[in-house]
Amino acid sequence: MAVLIPSREIINKQRVAPTQGENTLLDFLQKSLNDEYEIYYQPFLNGQNPDIVLMRKGGGVLIFEVKDWNLEHYYIDQHGDWRLRKNNNYIPSPFNQVDAYKKKMQQLNYRFMYENIINKNVYGVIKTAVYFHNTTHNEILSFIENNRNNKRDKYIQIIGCDNLNKDFLFNLLHESYISRTSWIFSDELYKSIKRYLKPTFHQAEISQEVSYTPEQMQLIVSEQGKKQKIKGSAGSGKTLVLAKRAVNAHLRTNSPILILTFNISLINYIHDQISKVKENFAWENFYISNYHSFFKEYAEVYGLSIQEMADYDNEDFFESRKDGLVKFEAIFIDEIQDYKQEWLNLVINYFSNDKTEIVVFGDEKQNIYNRELDKNKEIKITGIPGAWNRSLKKSFRFKDKIGKLAIKFQQEFLEQKYGTHEMLIEQQEFDFEPSIIEYHEINDENLIVDIVFSFIEKYDIHSNDVAILSDKINIVREVDFKIRDRTHEDTMTTFETKEEYNSLVSMKLTSLKEELNKIRRAKKHGFWLNAGMLKISTIKSFKGWEIHTAFLVIDENSTGELIYTGITRARQNLIVINLGNLDYSDFFERNINK
Repeated sequence: MAVLIPSREIINKQRVAPTQGENTLLDFLQKSLNDEYEIYYQPFLNGQNPDIVLMRKGGGVLIFEVKDWNLEHYYIDQHGDWRLRKNNNYIPSPFNQVDAYKKKMQQLNYRFMYENIINKNVYGVIKTAVYFHNTTHNEILSFIENNRNNKRDKYIQIIGCDNLNKDFLFNLLHESYISRTSWIFSDELYKSIKRYLKPTFHQAEISQEVSYTPEQMQLIVSEQGKKQKIKGSAGSGKTLVLAKRAVNAHLRTNSPILILTFNISLINYIHDQISKVKENFAWENFYISNYHSFFKEYAEVYGLSIQEMADYDNEDFFESRKDGLVKFEAIFIDEIQDYKQEWLNLVINYFSNDKTEIVVFGDEKQNIYNRELDKNKEIKITGIPGAWNRSLKKSFRFKDKIGKLAIKFQQEFLEQKYGTHEMLIEQQEFDFEPSIIEYHEINDENLIVDIVFSFIEKYDIHSNDVAILSDKINIVREVDFKIRDRTHEDTMTTFETKEEYNSLVSMKLTSLKEELNKIRRAKKHGFWLNAGMLKISTIKSFKGWEIHTAFLVIDENSTGELIYTGITRARQNLIVINLGNLDYSDFFERNINK
């Protein structure tokens, strides 16, 4: 039987279930073929998701687009575009879709595909097919012939529901050479394609039910009027607790819940965490925003004009509208160490009432904005009485090696400033992959991309599971450009591309900084963990997130808080790249290379 990747268990637990056509084709292929064949269901192909990909080592690749369509509902217009009959709306041609997947796969494997460019047969190692689940083969051919304007590559195989038999399949695989030995489909090309098709680290976690520790169970209970400060080590599940407690607060109050952060890109991570909660709720009941966007929106709604940045720090800004402002029954703030006291005062004074539940979450060792500390060397907060809850000490994020490195770094560079806070490393049961930590000292930024791809190709890591982090946008902006130029991979960033930056600079705009900020805000709002692409970000914008493999680039200006935050983003593998920071080189040499 063919190897199905990911497993049926994981496929059945995905948020969007396979269509009837996808299920039928998966079952047919798996039962008809032996274990030389690998079947990939909706793999991440650098931002695209083909329905099914069949691959055989030494043979080739066949990409399937699956349609559960009734062709009576469609027609092809005079331009060759596919449209719905009921409203004439345009829909993508299934042949164009599957051809786009093929071209994307060719681009991603450019180095291996085009080293054989002199042999035109290299194009044939990747084949394409469209399977119409509710239509016979002859009906599809008739539909196409009756629509003479249809644009279709003649090499794209058309499969009807009556073609799902072994004779047809074996003939198809023989004619496309996938079942035969192809010297063009080298082991190097096979490994390169497989790296993009293999399930990501996140997909492997989908089958795992969310479980809470006894400490977390106590903190997810929502209570009317409760005011609480929750402190936790990196990776201890602060945002997981926030998500579950926010859902519980909504179920308790049957009203909208306010969730605030400072980091724009963290909004999407909180959204992902809430989506893991197995309860019935409507998304419109969760207002998730960063402080400045929240402030601006309510200023506009209530007719107040923001004149300068200092207005955001004016805790009396909404005084003239205080009687009409909405009051939330529960407010949760993540990464509270990023907040100014004035911001917290404003939120409490104008958007809560006496019965509002207010809970803040933080870790002072990630105090990258250098907010004020209290006498206990913890983040100073007024307006929320009582001591910090310190029960979240167990970190579930990273492997033992990374956890120990984080603890040592904390003790050596942050303990004097912030005091001690015990961190206990707890391994997740399903995670058996060994952890790798590397340290590189370089003086040429051009070597960063070489280090990244040498590592992820050596250890067969999906690009979706990789993030490159630095506290300098000019460094990661150049890294992003080199990756796209050299590997033809699309990337996901929290900042402008080099092309966008150069274009704005060439305009000699007096508002250059403002225009760049617009682009960066938009990129952060669109930053998602599982878009199928390699992530490139500043450390600040990635704070609160986590990633399977993190490349942390430090330079002469990197602070201890930023480096600690960067280290604790990695779950499985951590590669530290030092561009001339002598303050920390000895530490990493002692604790990694030696």
